[in-house]
Amino acid sequence: MSSVFGTLYNTLIKRNTIFLGTVFASAFALEIVFDTTSNKIWDAVNRGRQWKDIKYRYLQKAEDEDDDE
Repeated sequence: MSSVFGTLYNTLIKRNTIFLGTVFASAFALEIVFDTTSNKIWDAVNRGRQWKDIKYRYLQKAEDEDDDE
């Protein structure tokens, strides 16, 4: 187990520039994962109540009204 931590230290943390790059890359990756996950949860909880779910009703209604005239 010590060799794993030693390898991680020597690879990612020992030099400041590499450590800073690792921090930024990890933050970017975690932001993408967090945003994607939270959007999927939001969409699942609010299914049928969002504009993207009900837009077709209003567009279809507007087209029907145009056809009547």
